[in-house]
Parts: sequence; C-alpha cells; structure tokens
Amino acid sequence: LRTTQENLAAYLARHPRDLCIVNAGIHELKFGNLSGAQFAKNVQWYLEVLHRSGGCRKFLWLGPGVVVESDRYPQRKDLPRGPNNVRLEQFNRHVTALLNSGNLSSPVWGLDVFEMTRADSLMIEGDWAHRQKHYYRALSKLIFGDQ
Repeated sequence: LRTTQENLAAYLARHPRDLCIVNAGIHELKFGNLSGAQFAKNVQWYLEVLHRSGGCRKFLWLGPGVVVESDRYPQRKDLPRGPNNVRLEQFNRHVTALLNSGNLSSPVWGLDVFEMTRADSLMIEGDWAHRQKHYYRALSKLIFGDQ
C-alpha cells in the first residue's frame, strides 16, 4: 500500500462501516499549484479506492470549511476571503460538480459546510481549522438527527 487512503481502504475492508464520512482540502492547501480540477480528480480517486475496498456501504463527502487566515500558519491569509478560503471555495465547486456528474461508481452525498463555518463563533481561539464542540454537535444532528 502506497498511500494513507489505500491504508484506510484496507482497514475498512476488514472493518466495514455503514457510512463513511470523507473530507479533504485543508492539508492540500500547502500545494500552492493544486487546481480545483486536480483536487476533484484526487477526491474521485480517493472515493473509488474506498468504494473498491467494500468497506463503506454509503458515502458522505463533507466539504472543507472556512479557515482562519493568519501569518502564524503558512496556509492562512486575510479572513474571510484570503487566498486559502478562495481556493477552498474553488475545491468545493469542483467536487460538487463531480458529485453531480454521475461519474462515480457509487452514490456519494455531499454536504458543503463552507458558508456554515464562516461565523467566527464556530472557530476555536488560536486554531486555524478546527471548530468548537457545538459546531460538531450541530453537524452530527444535521447528519444523524436526534440520537
């Protein structure tokens, strides 16, 4: 196995799940020349690897949210429309087109949380990408309902 994604697929083949929630985008910001189209191709490959493993019955693509931009982190510039947030919006547009294209081997539901994560109150102070617990609780309720 060559990649993290292939290792995850091998694990899921041995430990299948009813639903796999898949996300990418934040760490890809470090590749400054990665286009939205190439990002979507990478996501398509990732979803296909997971699908072929047989470890996921259903898929939910959770698009990346807004990042706080700051000189402290190389991925960050001027909130709310710094270069990284512009790129994340581009990544989201291309993946949405992929999900709507019918070119995937299995159905994938998509949830774009970019606008939902724009509010400063959803950020953890000093953290550039992770949200406060109430965001994750709201997201869980949105996906799974009241449990």
